[in-house]
Amino acid sequence: METHYAEREQRDATRKAAWESSARADGINRSIQAAGGTKGKGTLADRAKYQFEADSEDDEMENEIDANLGKSSSSPPGR
Repeated sequence: METHYAEREQRDATRKAAWESSARADGINRSIQAAGGTKGKGTLADRAKYQFEADSEDDEMENEIDANLGKSSSSPPGR
């Protein structure tokens, strides 16, 4: 019976540590987003650095890429 209690305490401690780690990571992500760190869409100058021809077609393509990145980051893994 003692091993059962010891294993249960170990599982509970592991579960608690995992939850605390997850909560800490979520808090950091929220603070980064609140500061504007990962909003996506850079400034026009930042986007122009990677364009060969800065025309409306390239701007449309950049907007499509940003939209797709937004969709992929909000969807759950494996979907």
